[in-house]
Amino acid sequence: MKAILFGSIGTLVETSELQRRSFNLAFEEVGLDWYWNTATYCKLITEPGGLKRIKNYAENNLSESEIKKIHTLKETYFAQLVPETLYLRPTVKEVLHNARNMGLKLGFITTTSQKNIDLIKIGTSKQLDFSIFDLVTTNK
Repeated sequence: MKAILFGSIGTLVETSELQRRSFNLAFEEVGLDWYWNTATYCKLITEPGGLKRIKNYAENNLSESEIKKIHTLKETYFAQLVPETLYLRPTVKEVLHNARNMGLKLGFITTTSQKNIDLIKIGTSKQLDFSIFDLVTTNK
């Protein structure tokens, strides 16, 4: 093994409930009667990408600009809901530390926005120095 790749923000910290709530607040703000409960959201997150989730859920009944507006609002709400400090999932810090000691490369490969990556960096800054990652990707 030469590297460990973390495939989403959820592999580092739990944000799914905050994301779900943020989507629902965005839907409400634009006047949609959509509500994603936990079970619905769990099904939807099997596919990566918030824009894609909105588009698929809309069944082609929203324009690209409407989808982007909803997603932008969702990100705004997410930034407001993220607590000042997020906590790394159990054993993540240990895995990162051991990987570095073994000379493995580390990657954070995600389809989330740079804004959300920055929120995660700030929220975990007391526990994690993001410079430990050799590669960080985003959708933008």
